[in-house]
Amino acid sequence: KASIALDEEKAEAEKELTAGRSGFRELFTVPRNRRAALASVIVMFMQQFCGVNVIAYYSSNIFSQSGFNNIQALLASFGFGLINWLFAFPAVYTIDTFGRRNLLLTTFPLMAIFLLMTGFSFFIPEGNGRLAVVALGIYLYGMAYSPGEGPVPFTYSAEAFPLTVRDIGMSLSTSVLWFFNFVVA
Repeated sequence: KASIALDEEKAEAEKELTAGRSGFRELFTVPRNRRAALASVIVMFMQQFCGVNVIAYYSSNIFSQSGFNNIQALLASFGFGLINWLFAFPAVYTIDTFGRRNLLLTTFPLMAIFLLMTGFSFFIPEGNGRLAVVALGIYLYGMAYSPGEGPVPFTYSAEAFPLTVRDIGMSLSTSVLWFFNFVVA
């Protein structure tokens, strides 16, 4: 009960400090808030341009064009979704132990390598070799994406801002994500 009373006192003190001030303006005029906004917007922007939407939405077409029949392509797409789901669980542990920055710095190069591997595999003549490299590239990409660029932007944006502008900052960074999701789609 003592911690609840303390939290209520902090909330009241913060409300008094911010009364009559524009949170949106403070988001860009206070240097700490501006840095948090810039970092959050960049991470959300990169989340949209890391290629996951293409792989998630068009993976069955990619698998079909690599030589899978329709049923095999759908099953392979299901495999990508399953890998995406399974490898999100390590993020729960690694996001706090390994760190958000380290996760991004590790997974971005891996995702780029695996997407390049997948793209260049279409130069391999049709056959089992091409099928294996395409599937391997997409699955390894999913394994790199899920603990890194998948959950980190939302976690980072939720924690980067001080409480006085957190709602405005999070809405700004999320709107950037959805704006570019709409533009890309």
